[in-house]
Amino acid sequence: MSKTDFAFHHPFRVRWSETDAQGVVFNARYLDYADIAITEYWRAVGIRQRYPDDPFEFHVKKATVTWYAPIKPDEMIEVMARTLATG
Repeated sequence: MSKTDFAFHHPFRVRWSETDAQGVVFNARYLDYADIAITEYWRAVGIRQRYPDDPFEFHVKKATVTWYAPIKPDEMIEVMARTLATG
């Protein structure tokens, strides 16, 4: 997937506590970052304002992490999210 495949982008800074003794982000944090992307995406599209009385839940069916380069403390990174119509 290309970055241009995503209309929603959310930048944030990596905190020291998210990295290991080698100074790179812990592997498990990548799924935390995916959770941040989903949460910020729903906030940006106003899902709670559109459906204020409905329960808000979703489930992850599959998660795959592909590592390309280390992410270091205090680095600015960007997460992306999108919804796809299935049919």
